[in-house]
Amino acid sequence: MTLQEIQDLAGHRDVPPWVVKLVGDAVDEEREACAKICDDELKQWGIFVSDVGDVSKAIRARGQA
Repeated sequence: MTLQEIQDLAGHRDVPPWVVKLVGDAVDEEREACAKICDDELKQWGIFVSDVGDVSKAIRARGQA
């Protein structure tokens, strides 16, 4: 999540740096948890990533944009 997105969510309120860091860390943790669920489900069903596209990689890549 970008600084601008966090500020947009905050509306008219000031966003201190520690809140920006906290939100960013929380988003990163949730993104990784979602990617891990995808990895685990793919393994459970015996689906190889190349068969359905690299879903977990796409989720993780959202944090790099």
